Amino acid sequence: MRKRKKTNSNPRTFQEGAKIVSKECLDLLIKKHYDYGPENILAFEDYGQDKVFFALLTRITDKLARLTRLSMTGKKPKNETIEDTLRDLSNYAQIWLLVRKGWFRLPLKEDLGFLFPKPKQANLH
Repeated sequence: MRKRKKTNSNPRTFQEGAKIVSKECLDLLIKKHYDYGPENILAFEDYGQDKVFFALLTRITDKLARLTRLSMTGKKPKNETIEDTLRDLSNYAQIWLLVRKGWFRLPLKEDLGFLFPKPKQANLH
């Protein structure tokens, strides 16, 4: 089981708490996007955007079913924590928005150097 690093922050306001939780979700979303890329979500893109949304809805439903089962039975999770499941739910909603806006295929910031190499300096000597 993977242990999540605890935050040392003790937010004093709702806004501070929301920023901490949002950053945790964003960090996880980007980390997983490095591993998966857009292909796992967009695998059915050739069959129409509704199929992509269905794939996302399936993943969301799986997470909700897991959350419901753990909550109803009171069992302790053996793999990912309940907080991991909640972060995944938040991230799937964000992915859905990114797909709707046409932004999900945008390159990761670090990949831009590979896609758009810096031009070589002209030798003026």
